[in-house]
Order: sequence, then C-alpha cells, then structure tokens
Amino acid sequence: MAGIVTPETFTPVDHLSREVQIDRAEFLRQLPAAVGDRPFSVEGNVITVRDGAGRARIRMTELGVKQLGQLDLPMMRIDFDFTGLSDEQVKAFMVDYDQRTLRGGGGM
Repeated sequence: MAGIVTPETFTPVDHLSREVQIDRAEFLRQLPAAVGDRPFSVEGNVITVRDGAGRARIRMTELGVKQLGQLDLPMMRIDFDFTGLSDEQVKAFMVDYDQRTLRGGGGM
C-alpha cells in the first residue's frame, strides 16, 4: 500500500491511532455496524476486517479509566493498520468508519 499522503508530512500513512471513550465489550458490540458489510474476525485484541483484496487490522488496547469529575470513563486506544489497500480505499474505509461511529459527546 502506498499510504495516504498528509499535507503536514508528505509521507505515506498506513497506520492510524485514536484514543476513544469506550470499553472493550461496547466496542465489540458496535463493531459490526462500524465496519458495515465487511467481514471481520476477532482474535484476542486484534480485529481483521476484509475489504476487497486488502485488509484493515484494528488493535484494541484498554487504557483504564479516566476520571472526569465524578464520572469514570473507560478509555481505549485503537490502532488501525492497512494492507493491500490503495490510498483511496484507506480514506474510504476511515470516512465510512468515522460516519458509522460518530456519536455526540465523543467516544466511538
């Protein structure tokens, strides 16, 4: 994969990371809707999503609980890694993923 070229770096990006406010159980519950019609498998903390001839892998890392006043917010880092996808396919995957996981107030 050539990777997405960002204006800031002009270098390929085939790995993205995000911190989100969600726990593992809720992340996995929302996963089918988040990846749309793409087939996926879960092995431990790694999710493999097939997208045509390529794939996206998502690694889940629980970061513990963040306290915001009296609220306890479970935090997770999700890392995306892409193989066999063009720049346009990576962008389309992430736009689709973001639209499907967007919710008010942050989180997944």
